[in-house]
Amino acid sequence: QQLWLEFYSYYAADYERGIYSNPIPYAPVTFSFYGGLFGNLTHPTNFTNFDGNGYRANSFGLTSVSFEQTGGANGVWKQVQFNSTMDNGPGKAPGGLEEIIWNNNTKMHDVVQDAQGLSTKYVRVNTSLPKGDYSYIGRVQPELAGSEYPFPFLHGDEDDNARSMRVMHRMNIDGTMTFEGIHPITFFDSTINNGDGTFGNWRYVYHGPALTAAGLNYNDISAYKAYSMLWDGNPASLTGEAENIIDFVDVNATHWFIKLVNGGDSDLPPCGQIDPSDPDSPVRCEIVPEMDTGTSLELTGSVTNRTLVPWTIEPVAVQLDKDRNVSSAVVEKRSSPRSRTVWIPKATESQCRALMMKQNASQRVVLRQNTTTTLRGKVSIHPGRMECESTLQIRGITSPETHRHSQQQVRTSTSPLLEQLPSS
Repeated sequence: QQLWLEFYSYYAADYERGIYSNPIPYAPVTFSFYGGLFGNLTHPTNFTNFDGNGYRANSFGLTSVSFEQTGGANGVWKQVQFNSTMDNGPGKAPGGLEEIIWNNNTKMHDVVQDAQGLSTKYVRVNTSLPKGDYSYIGRVQPELAGSEYPFPFLHGDEDDNARSMRVMHRMNIDGTMTFEGIHPITFFDSTINNGDGTFGNWRYVYHGPALTAAGLNYNDISAYKAYSMLWDGNPASLTGEAENIIDFVDVNATHWFIKLVNGGDSDLPPCGQIDPSDPDSPVRCEIVPEMDTGTSLELTGSVTNRTLVPWTIEPVAVQLDKDRNVSSAVVEKRSSPRSRTVWIPKATESQCRALMMKQNASQRVVLRQNTTTTLRGKVSIHPGRMECESTLQIRGITSPETHRHSQQQVRTSTSPLLEQLPSS
């Protein structure tokens, strides 16, 4: 993600009265940034421009700086401004960012230009800050302007409170939730007539073969479930609104398999209000399994970053929000060990399994040959080698009370670590 900060400089009397049309042009601005690699509140990283005299606001009192990272907390904050007349070519709306540098001789900004003397369009660049909370404090320091009027007659000031920001990693999550087929799942069926002039409610779906295998009678266990249906496990037998769950649900003779979806996916299960009787109820697009006391579920899956590189940095936590209070749901949390992908020349399946058993593997082992490794969009083939891949499996997440579990509250991952091992 791109990282930039903007500061406006005002006279205190104007700001306190809500007058924002009289900013202070060319005011010297500095700021402190802290959190993660940038230090803490006691020892932050201070940015005062390359000459130590601060970043000068433009003629509108605005100081806009954009971070170009070279590594970790190291990088350059470049000052930019918006040029509404910048020519973007035929048929395109004018306007764009341009880099500016303070000229202490002319007491104005110089615009960075190309070899033809034209303003160079500035494009903000992405950063890769570690996830976490960051804060910054901006300040006006008129003493950095020396004897330049009116700054000798002004007093400096800074933000009363630090401004906070949070860096998060966007991940691609590919996973499956598995649980016993004797429990129903629910999806939102917009064709259900509620009898009060409204349509749409949550429909229960029972797994017919699993009930038969367990000796359970559908009519008995569904007697108190409104809008229930029995499914034989054949996708072709789903009709109407139920056809929309085919891409997200699968079964075998005894279990359900629900595909997890990413928050940014456009292909989602049917959507509806959690409580159709409440007009203010949130809308969810989910296949929801019903879980009873003592029920457990199993999650298998993988996590990659936005460039489809497996996430190897840390374990992944899975949390069931049984009490609808995510912030304090510590007892509902289960973390995975780091999964490992181990390269062994001419490996055999028995060698893979032996290695994984040695490395504390309650994990499934998959053997693949002639696999590929993706790095920054480039694919390299490794012929003749086999990959031992340990895939994360989180087992035994048990619900202590009857509740439904939202599939969008589950996160799980395969986090491989490449190793070159000698042949055996």
